[in-house]
Amino acid sequence: MSLSFVENLTVRRWFRQILPTLIRLRIGNGSQRCFVIDGSRFALAVANASSFLAHASVERLNFRLIDVRDDSGLLSRLVIANHDLAEVQAYVEDQVRLESLVRDESEGRLVAFLKKAVATISLSEQATLWRALLLVHVADWQRRKLGCPDSEALLFIERRAWGASVKRFSSGRRISVVELPGALTLSELRRRFGTPRPVALLRYLRNSLYAFRHRGARKVRETSVSGKLGMEYAGQLNLKHPERHSDFFFWQRSEFPAANILVMNPLPQDPFDDAKAASLAEYGIEAVALHPGATRCDTVPFFIHRPGLADYATRETRSLQSLSRIEARWVRDQVNQYFVERSYWADLFHSYNVKIFLTWYRFDNRHYAIADALESTGGITAIYQRACQPDPAPEVAVNADIMFGYSPSDATVERQSGSSIRYHIAVGYFGDHRFELLREPALRMREKLQRNGAARILAFFDENSGPDERWHTGARFQAENYEFLLEKVLSEPWFGLVIKPKVPNTLRARLGPAVVALLDRAVATGRCHVYEEGTLHGSHPPALAALSADVAMHGHLCGGTAGLEAALAGVPTLMLDREGWHVSSFYQLGVGRVVFQDWPSLWSRLNEHWSRPQGIPGFGDWSGMFETLDPFRDGRAAERTGTYLTWLLEGLNSGVDRQLVMADAAERYGSVWGFDKITELSKTPAPTVLLPT
Repeated sequence: MSLSFVENLTVRRWFRQILPTLIRLRIGNGSQRCFVIDGSRFALAVANASSFLAHASVERLNFRLIDVRDDSGLLSRLVIANHDLAEVQAYVEDQVRLESLVRDESEGRLVAFLKKAVATISLSEQATLWRALLLVHVADWQRRKLGCPDSEALLFIERRAWGASVKRFSSGRRISVVELPGALTLSELRRRFGTPRPVALLRYLRNSLYAFRHRGARKVRETSVSGKLGMEYAGQLNLKHPERHSDFFFWQRSEFPAANILVMNPLPQDPFDDAKAASLAEYGIEAVALHPGATRCDTVPFFIHRPGLADYATRETRSLQSLSRIEARWVRDQVNQYFVERSYWADLFHSYNVKIFLTWYRFDNRHYAIADALESTGGITAIYQRACQPDPAPEVAVNADIMFGYSPSDATVERQSGSSIRYHIAVGYFGDHRFELLREPALRMREKLQRNGAARILAFFDENSGPDERWHTGARFQAENYEFLLEKVLSEPWFGLVIKPKVPNTLRARLGPAVVALLDRAVATGRCHVYEEGTLHGSHPPALAALSADVAMHGHLCGGTAGLEAALAGVPTLMLDREGWHVSSFYQLGVGRVVFQDWPSLWSRLNEHWSRPQGIPGFGDWSGMFETLDPFRDGRAAERTGTYLTWLLEGLNSGVDRQLVMADAAERYGSVWGFDKITELSKTPAPTVLLPT
């Protein structure tokens, strides 16, 4: 039996490419099965009606991402992110040196920008290499599922840039890739015509129209004499609540001057209103919106950038005749995107006299262009590690001046991921100052649950979930976690549960009516509490739930930030690895002690632990990895970050060269906290002249 897989079936493709290919293969191959990933019912019906010509059957392939694993049981989604994309990046480099496509190889981070774009992971964009690799894994998984792991298979996928790398990747897995011309779908039209030039122009026209209709909106105020730290708003204000998540954590715990902060809001789904503006103004923090929908008050203007010819730099590429049309277009679009971003941010930084840019978002190549924009004005770009990142992956590669991480071991992960960082500064876990502030409210929650009969309490942290189970682990997978625990609350009158979801505002919609009904019944017992506050993300940190409980658990292992926070807060913490990532370093903590792979074994072991007077030795104990995860553990990580940023801004505002400012800050930090906490991950040589401390 021969197998074939079709990424997106259309009638035109079926008759022009797929059916003729299957007819050629039918001789000597017996029956054929053709599986369709996407396609209309009509296209599927037409294909079925004519498939007899190839002795084939055509059927839709229904699969869940959570079920697609390699032959060792690892979740394919994670294998691709942490291994396969790096392999394909190398294939692209073998196919054509990206440096050779750029006229001036010294043009900042442009070449790195292109390399990062190759490894982009997007759940919505169909033309990525990530999607193509996932389809290769799906075909291999289905082949093994049908009991014919060694049979040849065909994979019909849409033509995309660097498709040769996908063919090379799949050939070693006995899967032949056949590229099809792109269909004129809405997604394809958006990809063809939604290039940087018209998008930037349309954005400018939209913003200008908004400014005309709202005369109170201003582009900028007069440039400040003193340089600013520009930081991206990520949906967590909480200026007066240092015990909660806050984008201003570094300011709350240090002497960094509030008057030197410019908060930039790109989020129309969480706009600055009068209340937020008043809270910022109370401390003298300036704000600007980067989207017209991100401000609803006259006191917070939005920034308008007028794109010019300098934003488009196709001239910066060499001859692209050696590339296919789609790859040449990809290169031109990426190069133009780099210069569009760079021009936009350079204008913004100049308008507001921004000397330092601080962000946490590292998962695309945008910050590469931002860093070059700020460097051109003599400024410094800093990224802080918002999440635990135990595994290297090209998706998380960073290219910036400064990175604040938890531990020197994170610098090793950065190097393996392909990051280029002038100074990686280990400061510890950024939320550790919250632990003492949370003990009292956590105790109140614990006593409330105990008054309703909860003798033993578990804290549970989840991850977000997506609606399409083919490209995300899915809502049903997450609902299964909730269903198990909620049924235990209802069946065990001694059991208490505190839930801290990652994205609470969509939790009930994602769980579905049946599990929501269980949730409401569990809450009604008085032994279950859900922290549902938060617009984009939960406002309350995991430690609040953990400190209310006897044991905490994170229902996710490949990231593990919530679990790490609970463990650092001193609570025995378990990790549930239903996804299947047994190569994780967290497995060193012990299967059956910290790491579990299914609910029944976890629940059984948890009951055993609670039944023993002294508990199970080492149960939920992370102490063996603490030195690797956070060598400080003193509640001062945010303070160290804020102090370091203060040194940088003071140096820049004094007119000192950026390289000397960074070198001086590293020297000062090393003399206080140890030079082993500083790692250089850049080819740029360190300056030899330091400022006096």
